[in-house]
Amino acid sequence: MRQIASYPTDSPLPRVRNIEVIPVDQGGGRMFYVRDPLEIAPQPLLLGPAGMLVLSHLDGRRTMDQILESLQKAIPGGEVGVGEVRRVLGKLSEGCYLDDPVAADRIARVRDEFERAEVRPAWHAGTAYPNDPGELAGMLDGFFETAASSVEARRGDSYGDRKGRLAAIMCPHIDLRAGGETYPPAFNALAAASGCESYELFVILGVAHNGGTEPGKSFAIATGKHYETPFGRVATDTDVIGDWSSRTGRDVTEQQWMHRTEHSVEFAVLFLQYIQAREDLAPFQVVPVLLGSVDHYLREGRNPLHAHEVASELEALREAVSARGMRALYVLSVDLAHIGPKFGHPDRVDDAAAAACESVDRDLLGYVQRFDAPGLFRTLKADGNGRNVDAVSGLFSLHTLLAGAECRGDLLGYGQNRQDDTGSLVSYASMAFYQSLETSAPSE
Repeated sequence: MRQIASYPTDSPLPRVRNIEVIPVDQGGGRMFYVRDPLEIAPQPLLLGPAGMLVLSHLDGRRTMDQILESLQKAIPGGEVGVGEVRRVLGKLSEGCYLDDPVAADRIARVRDEFERAEVRPAWHAGTAYPNDPGELAGMLDGFFETAASSVEARRGDSYGDRKGRLAAIMCPHIDLRAGGETYPPAFNALAAASGCESYELFVILGVAHNGGTEPGKSFAIATGKHYETPFGRVATDTDVIGDWSSRTGRDVTEQQWMHRTEHSVEFAVLFLQYIQAREDLAPFQVVPVLLGSVDHYLREGRNPLHAHEVASELEALREAVSARGMRALYVLSVDLAHIGPKFGHPDRVDDAAAAACESVDRDLLGYVQRFDAPGLFRTLKADGNGRNVDAVSGLFSLHTLLAGAECRGDLLGYGQNRQDDTGSLVSYASMAFYQSLETSAPSE
């Protein structure tokens, strides 16, 4: 508090770090739940309207005087003065929510701790899913029992009659408690394909939700840490990652601490372990990857696959995986649209908006099923990915990673999670991608 209070009124105040703000109704009024996705901050905060207004002005450019002037215009006759601003600043600083020395010290310690660790622990065990392996298996059993698709139903489909080779699957990374039943179809397709070909390496393409990549410089973040879950440890193929770094000319694990709390790879690993045990599949290794956003290219009307860092890193990854000589499968762990106030949209999602979202999602997935990269680009460029589809980077990536073969996708399942408290919605889907046997390279 003393450090914040000593800031002169004519110097820029620190900016707020990347945070998540969720408006909630409490006691008949509007409050704001503030959390740190990286969980550098020890605990979330609850701010009232005045505190939230102060927070919204902390962009690292405004001074105390400028913020006070803006607040006085926003709240005519209000009593938001220097004392209140300093109180909010102190609360945010102590909680590690500001880009200041307090948070910098905490980040340095957390990052160093992750770098020194041999494994990436199961961060979300005990919260998003049970940390007891028996309970977790029971939870996943329930998802597979209620899923519309099953391993038996997939046998005899496109892979079973040898019309195509399964080259990739797409699963959600939505909270398991909200959309767990939409995961199984993708992994059932994997199990069916494994009856003809055993996969030894899974390249998991998650989402760098919390940054770590820089447009024009980097696109992907890998980690050499082994992944640990309640089901046990999964080895990371460090040979592929080392070769990938050599081919790109940069260390792709430089920002690997971003994997620390990221759930997209973690959830996919759980299902891979589960289906391996249930179907007695071959042992496997993983290459955990987080892909950065390509929204800035879409807003500029540029095809992300033409960006140097995107194209070069994906081509290098494909070459590194091929050089490893193992039977590999790409696993996209992604969701679709994120709409509503929680995600920056003005209106709450009602039934009509949810139905419209599904219609647009299915149009988008039509391009994906046809493996139509130009069509995918056109439809996303139209609004600069205004619906916050976080699958975009992974879907574009497949066109480079699976280049050289005729591909098609099968839509296996679709779902939506409506969040009544925030009036928001997240959609997601399961898919399988097949390469034509006539044009795909033979398996090693």
